[in-house]
Amino acid sequence: MEAVREYLKIWIEHYYLPGARLEDENAIAIVTNAVYKYKHVLHAHDPAYGIFAKAWGKPVADAFFYLETHQHPALPIPEEHGNKTRLWKNTDLNILWTREAQECVYEAPESVHQLIRDAIEEKVAAANIGIITLEVWNKYKGTKPT
Repeated sequence: MEAVREYLKIWIEHYYLPGARLEDENAIAIVTNAVYKYKHVLHAHDPAYGIFAKAWGKPVADAFFYLETHQHPALPIPEEHGNKTRLWKNTDLNILWTREAQECVYEAPESVHQLIRDAIEEKVAAANIGIITLEVWNKYKGTKPT
């Protein structure tokens, strides 16, 4: 515990206290989006989920997942509601989609899904956003591609 206290003391002194409070909504959105994306990537590759699911069952693994991720920005439990649709990701632009945002694209005719996806991804990449949430979708859905 002494080592943890010393680590936290140094972290607070050198990283937390010098940090400036974010006031700009765009800066807050970028940071929130980065945290959301970090959580998504971390948990998408978390071997513990599979281990817990195998050892104690999926409900227990989901409970641990929920406890760890339920605070904003939250992540949905994997395959919630039995939806097996694979979520989109653009590895070239380093962009991920949430299920809710992806479902908004599905409301359009299938022939334009890729056009919509490309246009939104281009806009959010230019805005330095890494994950397309429902809020990001609503912000950029009516904008024209560059």
